Amino acid sequence: MVNKLSEAQQNYIEVIYELSEEHSHAHVKNIANRLNVSMPTVTEALRHLEELNLVNHKHRQPVTLTSKGRKIAELLDKRHKVFSDFFRNILGFDSGYSENTACKLEHVIDDKLKERLLQFNIFLREYSQRTDCNIIEDFKKYIN
Repeated sequence: MVNKLSEAQQNYIEVIYELSEEHSHAHVKNIANRLNVSMPTVTEALRHLEELNLVNHKHRQPVTLTSKGRKIAELLDKRHKVFSDFFRNILGFDSGYSENTACKLEHVIDDKLKERLLQFNIFLREYSQRTDCNIIEDFKKYIN
């Protein structure tokens, strides 16, 4: 299902998820502020997401994710965290760059590449833990 959503729709789901995690709810105004869009734009986007059974939204009420929307949000959140971690802790980029790049990348690459990058990240961490060679630390020394 996540592949059928536009990047903008995925961003809305992520923001609703983040706000819900931070404040236990999300409001149209907070979503608009986070995405730097107008409240009518948010309302229109929520209408479309509601048609897809991804959010619950009633006028002047908090926005919530449906169970289907929450599953998508959790998948997007996991991908984002893994990519951000990979860029920061393996490739050695600063956290701002890592977060920004992870956010962009997670929406534009296909599932095959996403899965391979996730597997590679896990492999590097496991390999470094069970051998005398810490390839991650060696790489960090190499790039400096």
